[in-house]
Amino acid sequence: LKDHYRKLVEKVKHREQAINSASAQVTDRVKNRQDELRKSLLDMIKVAGMQEKDTLRQWRKIILTNTHPRALWSADEGRPMCWQLDPTEGPSRVRRRLMRGPHTTD
Repeated sequence: LKDHYRKLVEKVKHREQAINSASAQVTDRVKNRQDELRKSLLDMIKVAGMQEKDTLRQWRKIILTNTHPRALWSADEGRPMCWQLDPTEGPSRVRRRLMRGPHTTD
């Protein structure tokens, strides 16, 4: 009976080792797969962010190109133009340039 019990215990230990080994392998595979998925997700997020920034930059350029004072869709059509002297001084402290100023009603 002791011999039979000892064989049974050895058999259970052997199966326990096999199960532990298999579970460690499965855990490693799952961990590696999760790491791969996490890395690919972070790469996708980075690319999406860069594309969004590029798209915003392109839209800003389009808006600035089409709405400056001499453009087809100028934003200043309905407002009267006001001018003021540019604070930059030339030779002999002369101010020679005009620049658009804020419209004020005094």
